[in-house]
Amino acid sequence: MEIKIKEINVNLFKDFLSKLVTFDKYVFIKTDKDYTASQVHFPNGDAAKIISIKTEDLFKFSKPLDKTIKLVFFNAKSIIQALSFFTADNIVGVIECNEVKGELNAFRFTVKNDQEKFDLFCLDPKFSFVDMDDSKIDAALSLEEDSETEQKYICSFDVDIEILKKINSRISLNRDESRFSFKVTKDKIFVITKNNEILISSELSENDIVDPVYVTFYKKYLTLLDKENYRIHLCTNKMVVESKVSSTQIVVVSCQEDVNAEVDDTLPFEEDQQTQLENGFDDITSLELPKI
Repeated sequence: MEIKIKEINVNLFKDFLSKLVTFDKYVFIKTDKDYTASQVHFPNGDAAKIISIKTEDLFKFSKPLDKTIKLVFFNAKSIIQALSFFTADNIVGVIECNEVKGELNAFRFTVKNDQEKFDLFCLDPKFSFVDMDDSKIDAALSLEEDSETEQKYICSFDVDIEILKKINSRISLNRDESRFSFKVTKDKIFVITKNNEILISSELSENDIVDPVYVTFYKKYLTLLDKENYRIHLCTNKMVVESKVSSTQIVVVSCQEDVNAEVDDTLPFEEDQQTQLENGFDDITSLELPKI
């Protein structure tokens, strides 16, 4: 089955894919008549990213979609590079699919204009399509107190691109240091490392903090944040990060190990991806702290 696209917003498509590059070599996308989205998580359950965009802003199909299309790309960086070849207008496309249980599984995505054509190779989604259902998403984004995970909401605050640059520059000074902490007082929040403390906001949501509260995270997960302004909701066991300029939400679990323990500072997607796919991805609902 061929699904024809009469117009592709290549710049927006590249931007969408770029939000997933730091998360995994494999990009898992669902598109229907309303939204194009990706909801992915690391196999160990300590981080998740949920992004969406209106389909009509990204693709204009020749006929309205009546089924969901699943797309799995390998190596998003190569896909973005291929899309960068298309600088002219009048960019169209064709998605070739197989229908399985009412959904369309894409096996080829062709992008072309008057001068060039490029086939974006798709993996078969039946192999292992990473997705999160509504209940998992709700659990990941929830700020409610949870006795099972010992989750308590602390506060919310805004950070912009410049603040993120400051945070990254400070915590990257010591490459042997794998963690950083938020220090929260009644009206201020700081990012602290072994050698540094920097004020990042004095405009917090109302809270009942008396003594300073500390929540620690692995600094490697800051790479999951795009160059955008964010609202951060901090809990005792995680932070929920919401973009203020796009429909992007990121959830990162706080550190639970001994702060003096040795830590592998590589991200999960830097490991052997074929082994990950062959073994399958963990059921995130079975994890502790929190159930993303």
